[in-house]
Amino acid sequence: GVNALASTSSTLWGGGEQLISGGRDGTIRCWKLPQQGVAATPMLTLSDHTDWVNDLVLINEGEQTSAFVSASSDCTIKLWRPESGGSRPRSTTLRQHTDFVK
Repeated sequence: GVNALASTSSTLWGGGEQLISGGRDGTIRCWKLPQQGVAATPMLTLSDHTDWVNDLVLINEGEQTSAFVSASSDCTIKLWRPESGGSRPRSTTLRQHTDFVK
């Protein structure tokens, strides 16, 4: 199942509107939203969490989304920032919690 959703019209990883989903399988998926009858397409799958992804929060700088944060049942928070050139984002892990983060 999906636990968290966030959407942005910024171009974090390519053009167009994007949806970011976090699931019970521990993955975060980035989707390019459909335009003019074209189906949504997965752009990226991030598998750095080892347990459920419970929440996602976008970080905006002005009108642009510059990064996002994920919270997980693996007791971590991850800050995700895209690499230059729109490639796979790099995560920074914050570990101080002793129970799941929601």
